[in-house]
Amino acid sequence: MTFDDDSTSRKVGAYIQYAAEHTFKGISINTKYVPHSQVVSEVLKQDFDMVNIGLSVNVPDAAYPLAIGKTGYGLNFSKVSDKTYDGYLTMAATQVSDTKKRYETLQVANEYFTKIKAYMVPIYQPVTANVVTDKIGGFKGNSFHSPAYQDMYWK
Repeated sequence: MTFDDDSTSRKVGAYIQYAAEHTFKGISINTKYVPHSQVVSEVLKQDFDMVNIGLSVNVPDAAYPLAIGKTGYGLNFSKVSDKTYDGYLTMAATQVSDTKKRYETLQVANEYFTKIKAYMVPIYQPVTANVVTDKIGGFKGNSFHSPAYQDMYWK
């Protein structure tokens, strides 16, 4: 299993290796830690068994990370293809006026893909807490990206 050579990825790698080897007796997980550019190169050449690579999106839409498993999508590095999954994503794309129904369809797509293909398994989501005094205006924080500090001002 290939990981980026950084402190967070090393911790994730050690955890996965330990958990798998202790849960599935007899299995052995070989890990390697390489510079990010090498991880990307191996992924693009499809020269991997398993890769831990980060994904972050700056658009608050669950369809973006789910698109990675869609047939023909540029970030679908494993070239996985599944008509049922593609159908769920297409259906969700037509449900933009009914956000509840769209969200439910995306949830079904996520559950289906994780169970059937297990191509992309979320391990952790980094979290940042921001405490802002009421004397500051213009703060807009969300879970997708850092606040735009240049837009903040003293009241």
